[in-house]
Amino acid sequence: MPGAEPANPAHFGTTRLGEFAFSAAQTGRLDEARSAAERGARLMNGSGPVSAATGRYYLARVLRLCGDPEAALTHAVGAREEFAALQVTVFAAASGDLAARIHAEAGRWLLAVDAAEAVLPLARRTSAALEAALLRTLGTALTGLGRPRQARACLTDSLEVYERLGLQEESAQVRADLAR
Repeated sequence: MPGAEPANPAHFGTTRLGEFAFSAAQTGRLDEARSAAERGARLMNGSGPVSAATGRYYLARVLRLCGDPEAALTHAVGAREEFAALQVTVFAAASGDLAARIHAEAGRWLLAVDAAEAVLPLARRTSAALEAALLRTLGTALTGLGRPRQARACLTDSLEVYERLGLQEESAQVRADLAR
């Protein structure tokens, strides 16, 4: 893979720290989560470019859950740019999806659409689940912009992908979006 680094045990350990931080944030242990994510990002920063971008991605995910969307957005956009430059396509798309969701959650619909559309082609080449997530984010943003037909088309496409993948919880969430 272009831009790939040799196997680095430090990367794997700090990736686990990032996963722990995200899990802690999901369960409401926000101070612990933020501390672990910041520590992981610092450690990964010295372990090569892919590791540094991975640290930023985990930090962005955790900061969003900790209620710091602007800092999360800064790291998500930075990670997306770094992953794109390194040609780590799936993580460039995932970081772009995170940026789009942060914009949508803040009601910045046009920025959300731009962020989602920028990485949707990457997701389509690398991850059906990520493609479905981006289509859902795009549908949400288009709804916010008052474009119901385009929004419905994106949400319908998202639902079809989730159903094809057998992701029932995500399918139910998109069905709820379509019912609104």
